Amino acid sequence: MRKLYRSSGFWSLLLFSLAGLLLHPLWAPLSSTLSLSGSSPVGFTSPEGVSYLASNSSGPAAWECGAKIGVGFNPGPLSGSAATLLRNDLHSVLAELSSVSGLTLAFVGDTDEVPDSRWSKEWAARAPGMPVVVAVIPKSASDLAIVDAAASGGGFVKSDFFGRLRVSSGFVLLHAENFHDYRPGSGFMSHQALLLHELMHVLNVAHSEDPTSIMTPSLADSYGRLGSSDLAALDSLSTSACS
Repeated sequence: MRKLYRSSGFWSLLLFSLAGLLLHPLWAPLSSTLSLSGSSPVGFTSPEGVSYLASNSSGPAAWECGAKIGVGFNPGPLSGSAATLLRNDLHSVLAELSSVSGLTLAFVGDTDEVPDSRWSKEWAARAPGMPVVVAVIPKSASDLAIVDAAASGGGFVKSDFFGRLRVSSGFVLLHAENFHDYRPGSGFMSHQALLLHELMHVLNVAHSEDPTSIMTPSLADSYGRLGSSDLAALDSLSTSACS
């Protein structure tokens, strides 16, 4: 594990990868202590087999109840049909997650933004209509990219007035060097599976040992679709956010 970034104020960075690497976040003290996945916070019971990237005594970090989350797309070096196919796959994944998460993830449009650790502190305020960006980049383009991973994704959280953790912005980085290891469409080792996995991290879902989950540490061990534990995680996050 390598240290990438230490936040200040009430911001905290969540980092994770697709290809079997999970980087623990570094954080400044919030109103209550953050903990990584693995144990249920006081007063909150996680469904069996479900874990989160960040939580505190109030529950797991979550987007606001029923939030509409605008998602931008940076095709980077992709052009023509390759960019179109990935954009279409992103639309499909956003629709699928919207149907099962209690959130609305909406495609906003293309952007040239490349998320990095400095970007995190200002992005939610600068572009409130597009708090999440999915970008295809070379690994050298962002300090959030993970060298040995095909992709990385995550979110940035802050503590609200009541001490609850709220996700305020997020990112998915698809690494151009590994992009063509995955095929367009859905299913095993597909673009949609890759996007689903990383966007679940954006929603604060951690890796899972459940072989039917999309959140297996290595996507090659997954069937490439949401499993029952994934749906339980999303339902649990919705309950926590709206209670």
